[in-house]
Amino acid sequence: MSKNCKWLHEQLERLPLMKYPIEHEHRFYNPFGLHYLPENGIYFFYENGESWGHGGDKPRIVRIGSHKQGNFRKRIMQHYFFDDRKMNFDKSKPSDRSIFRKNIGRALLWRDGDEYVSLWEKDFTKISNRDVFGHIRDIEKEKAIESKITEIVKNRFSFRFIQIDDEAARIGKDGLEKALIGTIAGCKCCNPSDNWLGNHSPVDKIRDSGLWLVQYLNSKEINETQKEVVRKAIRKGSVKKPKELFYVASVGSDHTGVGVEIWFEERGQYDFDDNLNLKVSAYENNKIELKTCCDVTFNRSGKILKIKPNKYGDIISDQIRINLQQWILLNIEILLQHWDHDIDTVNFFRRHVKLEI
Repeated sequence: MSKNCKWLHEQLERLPLMKYPIEHEHRFYNPFGLHYLPENGIYFFYENGESWGHGGDKPRIVRIGSHKQGNFRKRIMQHYFFDDRKMNFDKSKPSDRSIFRKNIGRALLWRDGDEYVSLWEKDFTKISNRDVFGHIRDIEKEKAIESKITEIVKNRFSFRFIQIDDEAARIGKDGLEKALIGTIAGCKCCNPSDNWLGNHSPVDKIRDSGLWLVQYLNSKEINETQKEVVRKAIRKGSVKKPKELFYVASVGSDHTGVGVEIWFEERGQYDFDDNLNLKVSAYENNKIELKTCCDVTFNRSGKILKIKPNKYGDIISDQIRINLQQWILLNIEILLQHWDHDIDTVNFFRRHVKLEI
């Protein structure tokens, strides 16, 4: 199984790694906007500090999951808990709808020796549990726990995914999810680190497996037919590198000048063009004019090769082109690193250069 575990990790590296949005200067940039995700698929979670056991320090898969038909995006939302409005709960808590979150909460409470873990176990989506145990719940405490879980998931976890539309092929008795879990659970090389939060879990299967999972741990590993399904899913043209927004040129000193915003264009993972593709949008008086959005292609030396007008025929001005060319040349090294290795966007912003218009 160790051989197939290594194979799976390496295959998935060809896909983009989805991370939670980064904030910069009170603006948010979402590397995995939900509209980039499929309606059906299988996700693979990675956790900071957890490395595979096949040589080097590549990230280790710590959870594999799927969903009912059409619910992939909703499932990701439930794990990351995007909607803070739902924190004002008086019935079920967010972790009652995500076993992943519930298991993280269990580990936190067990680690801290908190007796509230016994009540945390209750599923308050059930009316019967709300009737029997509702009066002894500490809602404020549960909110604090949920906030901590959300912080952990957003800051420590990332994921990749493959699109599998057929529910029967994806989940259940003969589903691919089952074989994928069996493959990583049976690997003798991949083990949790000493600092892994799951080591504090009261659930034996989580501690013993080193995974945030309890089902399908003893399943048969992936076979050749299923491996081909994975290959095809990775090769699908619908798998794109998500757009990542970058702030480029500052406005004038009176804050009424002209600026530019650019972001990496979507591209398929198999589009290995030597040139880089960006989208550029000019704006005036701090107001973005989306009409002016144009495609820009430049080479690895930083030279702009072409600028394609948008569907309205609009194109950026000569002055903005000059500024953009200067900015690209100043930042070509970090742009290439980001493009080739998907480095953290925050490193890019540290190279920000003001370009007065």
